[in-house]
Amino acid sequence: MNLAVVATQNRRCVPLLGTYVEFMVDCGDNDTQAKRYLNAMITRVRDIERSMSFHELDSELSHINRLMPHCAYTMSEDMTAVLNQVTEIHALSNGQFDCVRPVHALTSNGQLPDHGYYKEPDASWQDVVIDGSYLTVKRQVQLDLGGIAKGYAVDQAMRIVTNASSVIVNAGGDSCMHPWENSRVRLKYASNTGIGALTIPMEQCSVATSSTYYTNGTASIIGDSIPVDTPIQTVSVFADSCMIADALTKLAWLSRDNRTQFKSVFDDYGACVYGIETNGTLIHY
Repeated sequence: MNLAVVATQNRRCVPLLGTYVEFMVDCGDNDTQAKRYLNAMITRVRDIERSMSFHELDSELSHINRLMPHCAYTMSEDMTAVLNQVTEIHALSNGQFDCVRPVHALTSNGQLPDHGYYKEPDASWQDVVIDGSYLTVKRQVQLDLGGIAKGYAVDQAMRIVTNASSVIVNAGGDSCMHPWENSRVRLKYASNTGIGALTIPMEQCSVATSSTYYTNGTASIIGDSIPVDTPIQTVSVFADSCMIADALTKLAWLSRDNRTQFKSVFDDYGACVYGIETNGTLIHY
């Protein structure tokens, strides 16, 4: 995903969140302040990555994935925010948005590392109990936050900047910009001949895209490729939060053959949802 915007004075591109994250801040003539913002943004995203990484054995997420049933765990503020959002979207989607259920398939086929933790193959988000900042599990489960944590990290990086002419965080398929009005975004999509691109107006400050271009046919929140008789192989969601946009792309992907399936969820968040067909046609959900 490329954002078509005016040039900014300070940019950094850093390998984070399983992709390359581009940070851009324009503070006018205050070059020192812009650099401070960039350093703080990168540090914030790196801290979230360390906390929510499925791959790192000492991450907060890995501690949760080793949790025994009925043992309480006190979550960090970041983890609490993300998992409360997961709970909300899980309920609104009638359980279709699930950060537990796909993990067995993902570790079995090698898309996620198998750390040897015991997990119930049929476990789901319903086995996770959250009460404020306290988490317990009814059965041993494993969580993967690959479908929401990147968007949360983008949001948190954006919050660092309080006084700038413009700021953009572009994390692969997840991006946010301020100001966003009258700007345009270039969306890559899986086309009949390889990779295509559409440039369309920004609908809200955040946009997230899920595609066979990015995922090789698999989205981590889903678990494996879902054969759907539709030319839509790319979905994009605009929302006022990158975390919400990131999460809702999974529901948009799941509903490619029935685009009204989660319309009430999209409407609840005020999200604007598009599918892109392999011939480049833009479809509004």
